[in-house]
This record gives sequence, structure tokens and C-alpha cells, in this order.
Amino acid sequence: MTWVVRIAVATALALCVFVTSDRESFAAAETRRLCDRRVTYDIVPPATDVPAELRRLSGVWSGMITFAGGSQMCVSVVVKQILPDGKVTLAVTWNVSVGGREDINNFVGLGEAPDWPNKVENGELRIDSGNRWHGVHYYYVLKVPSEAKPDVMVGKWMTDTHPQPVVLHRVKR
Repeated sequence: MTWVVRIAVATALALCVFVTSDRESFAAAETRRLCDRRVTYDIVPPATDVPAELRRLSGVWSGMITFAGGSQMCVSVVVKQILPDGKVTLAVTWNVSVGGREDINNFVGLGEAPDWPNKVENGELRIDSGNRWHGVHYYYVLKVPSEAKPDVMVGKWMTDTHPQPVVLHRVKR
């Protein structure tokens, strides 16, 4: 082989490695521990036709709700995909710790919704279970992060009668 052929072959191999590793990193699933749950997900970067205010949603968000009486609930939301019309695909996890004691009276409820379809409308992301547990309807209403505070989402976690404040912060790598 001549030196020109060797350089061409080496360049072609290097490009193949670069293209393959680029594709794998884009589509590779990531696993994190969120609210005491192992969550595996991949985030599709928002397309250029997705409005800027919606693009800020993309990523991993986590926070805590403190109820009257001291009970807490960890909440994590992974915004996996955002479409131009405001539709989003989410992975939601939660961990409810009622009682706050390390004895038999303590209740812990872990849960997850790996592919929860929702939509952003009027600057709010409404995450609605669509189900009722023991006659109670649970949902979240979160304001889309602002340009001034792109790493904070505020809103409420609600039942039909008892809204509780929620603050979620972007989880950085």
C-alpha cells in the first residue's frame, strides 16, 4: 500500500469511529437515581422549530414537596422529548414519606410513570395522572422556566381540594 492509500484508510476508519460514537452518545440511555428509584431514560434534544421557552424544559428536574404536618414527597421529572406543538413525553418519579419516623407508622410510597404524555399550554406544564386513587385526583401545574431563571420550575402539586407548592430545580450532570 502506498502512503496515500494508508492515509485514506486511516481517515475513513477515524471518521467511522467518530460517527458511530456520536450516534451512540445521542441515543444512549442514561440511568440515574431519582427519588430513590433507578430511572433509565434518553433525552431527545429539542428541534430548532420548538419555541425557546419550551426548549428550556428539556432535561432532568427534581424537588421536594413538604405537606402540612411535615410529611414530604420527592418529585423528579425527566422531560424526555418536546414537540413544537407543546406535547412532551415525561418520566416522573416520586417518593412519599408520611410520618417522618423510622418505625412501623412510617409510610413510603415509591412510584414512577416512565412515558407520561402531557402538553404545555399557556406557559404551564400540567402533569395529570388521569387516574383516581381511592377517589382522589392528583396532578401538577408547573410554570415553564423563565429566561431569567431557566433552572427553576415553580407550581403546585394538587388534589382536587389541597394544593401544595412545588419547586423543581434542574439536575445538572
